[in-house]
Amino acid sequence: MTVMTAEQNPKKTKPKWWKTLLKGDYLHIRPKRGEISEVAILSISRHGIFVELEGKRDGFIQQSDLDEVGEDYLKNLKVGDRIPVRIVKVPYDRSAILVSLKQGLEQQEWVRAKALQENEQIVQVEVLEVNRGGVVGALGELRGFIPNSHLVSVPRGLRGKKLRDKKNALIGKILDVVVIE
Repeated sequence: MTVMTAEQNPKKTKPKWWKTLLKGDYLHIRPKRGEISEVAILSISRHGIFVELEGKRDGFIQQSDLDEVGEDYLKNLKVGDRIPVRIVKVPYDRSAILVSLKQGLEQQEWVRAKALQENEQIVQVEVLEVNRGGVVGALGELRGFIPNSHLVSVPRGLRGKKLRDKKNALIGKILDVVVIE
């Protein structure tokens, strides 16, 4: 009896996809809740966006999540673009994994804010609202608090209505700030 190896017998060789699988190109890695990934957009509809995750799994961004992202950002998105997402829910079946663009963008902004803090770099923020202790400004997708004591355009010693009026006049204005915390 003669024995041939798979390499010697072309009829018994494994298909190409098998070699690809063994190399790890299609290695299935189950995403974990909370992970941040940069993914490619597969399709955009009025119900949400499908994205391609690692491990050949699809993720889905619900319309409710997209409603929380700035229109300026969304209007430029197209199939093939790479976007940051956070894994929100991983179902046990093979259905799409729920991901959040809003949380992915926020995570990018946290990384950016940390770099701004470390470099003591001046950045511009738009004042969104006021509260008793100061104002709230937008740094991309993040909101940051600026205390009354750090508002150079608000004179010290103002109280009551004069203080509220001075801070209300800042809504919509751009302030130069340094991230300190």
